[in-house]
Amino acid sequence: METFSFNATFILGFLDELPPRVYLAFWILLICLALFCLLGIFLISKRMISNYMQRRDRYWNAQIVEIMTQFMVRMDNADPADSLRKTVHEFEQLPLKKAYIKQLLYKQVINYHRNFTGNSADKLRDLFRKLKLDSLTEHKLKSWDSSTKIAGILEAAEMQLENLSPVIERLIHSKSSEIRIEAQTTYIYLNKHHSFHFLKELNEPILEWHQLILLNLITHIKLKELPLFSTWLNSSNSSVVELCLKLVLHFQQFEAQDKLIQLLEHPDVKIQSLAIKVLGEFEAVKAEESLEKRYALVDDKLKVDIIHALGRIASGKQLNFLLEAVNSPVFEIAFEATQALQNHGEPGISELRKAYLLAPTITKEMIEQVLA
Repeated sequence: METFSFNATFILGFLDELPPRVYLAFWILLICLALFCLLGIFLISKRMISNYMQRRDRYWNAQIVEIMTQFMVRMDNADPADSLRKTVHEFEQLPLKKAYIKQLLYKQVINYHRNFTGNSADKLRDLFRKLKLDSLTEHKLKSWDSSTKIAGILEAAEMQLENLSPVIERLIHSKSSEIRIEAQTTYIYLNKHHSFHFLKELNEPILEWHQLILLNLITHIKLKELPLFSTWLNSSNSSVVELCLKLVLHFQQFEAQDKLIQLLEHPDVKIQSLAIKVLGEFEAVKAEESLEKRYALVDDKLKVDIIHALGRIASGKQLNFLLEAVNSPVFEIAFEATQALQNHGEPGISELRKAYLLAPTITKEMIEQVLA
């Protein structure tokens, strides 16, 4: 003890005699050495823990893969229900109460499912549900992390977890556009009975490219019952109206004509243009009068759309109106009106020939081009 006391006294005395700058540098060096040692201990500990976890995961993954392989073999050679029951029992022998083992099993079943189709994929989904792995998917859907939520949404769609539809429906109104987009797509895919009622309360815009995704999905999945998309044409969300107009056109829902006529006065010019197009494609004779009335109130682009629609409808009731449009100083309007009259067949062509006799040179050239 005396020796230690002497050494401590000597060291402290020695430090006290050092110049202030050297004294400060000594303590900074000492602190840096201590931090370096702590960092080394941390890195070594981290490496040891990582190696341990890798060895642990490899061991349990081998156990899981062996059972999965036996399941896939039995599925082809034995009663499917019996095979499923045996496999569930085998997995229940594993310590699935440990979160990391259940997580490994979750990943393996999804990985197997991604590599199989048809009946095999169906049985893997049954196994997924029997093992109650959908609880992990639900946990992902309720995560605070956006990427984890999106992964959960995609996995719910992949494993066809209809029971999670209520959770996914809440995500449709997420502030994150990425989560919103994936949730809408998955909700429609899973909830085939009432796939679209969320449109009524949708306030956020449906982006153009996402509309394409939804259109592709809706036109390819087998819905239990196709709704009347005109139901949502009175939505205050213009993107919802736009999407429903495209769906009305695709599914040829002619009963929407009255609502389409109402949309001619929609505040969004894009919606007006699309409504005019759909009315033309439907050859909606009842819309001709409304289209003619709107003509004087809209810009040149919409005037071209209206004339094109009247040319598609071609009832013969608007020949005089189209003849007036042929003499428009705006080339696009005049040219579209000329084509619209041609679309009327002989009555329209006859009127064009009459107009040709009194038309100025530039109009004559246009009529000649169309009738050529």
